Amino acid sequence: MAAYAASVAALRRLTAAIGATVASLEVIATVLIAWGLLGETLGPAQLTGGVIVLVGALLAQRALISPVAEPARERMAVGTHEAPACARSQ
Repeated sequence: MAAYAASVAALRRLTAAIGATVASLEVIATVLIAWGLLGETLGPAQLTGGVIVLVGALLAQRALISPVAEPARERMAVGTHEAPACARSQ
């Protein structure tokens, strides 16, 4: 019970994207613990699902790290009094 409460408290401090990634990786950790402690084995379907979860988590983390695209920055300038960079260079 204390471990569950600690994980909920930790997830409250994370962004939604990181929290979702951590929550999906908990399944992988559970499988590894069951394999190591209980000798459980996985079939092809479970292994494929685990790979899909890991690839999804990797893609989600890469999306969080990648820089903001240039068009998105230009849209952010619309609400400001400063002209976008393309308008200033003319």
